[in-house]
Amino acid sequence: MRQIKFSVWDPTRKKIIKGESDLVLKNGVFKAKIVQELEGESPIKRAILLQNTGVRDNEDNDINEGHILKYMTGQGEKIGYVHYEGQAGAFNISHLIKGERVSGPYFTSLFSPDEKEAIWDLKIVGNFFTNKEILEQ
Repeated sequence: MRQIKFSVWDPTRKKIIKGESDLVLKNGVFKAKIVQELEGESPIKRAILLQNTGVRDNEDNDINEGHILKYMTGQGEKIGYVHYEGQAGAFNISHLIKGERVSGPYFTSLFSPDEKEAIWDLKIVGNFFTNKEILEQ
């Protein structure tokens, strides 16, 4: 069984924090252990859990939701950010046009069985929360 890993975007500290993936029951609500530990240090406003995709980049770094990736496709080099698409039940790489997230032909599945949609040479170049300008180039 695959271990489910999380990191957390902490808007109070304005950084992504990596930690344990265990879920802890607190006041009837499951929280990632890392969020509970951070709340003990100081209150967190709207912490955002970022799930690990199970994929690693070319430098063997875990790719999580919120990471901005530079990658290659059959159409050349692209840059996009990783997010979980609940309706599709899949991690996708989306792109911004004029600051807005777009779907349709502007996203790529991180796990595509279709050889025409294959991606390779994945490299983490930032994160959606502090490096959004990379996506608007």
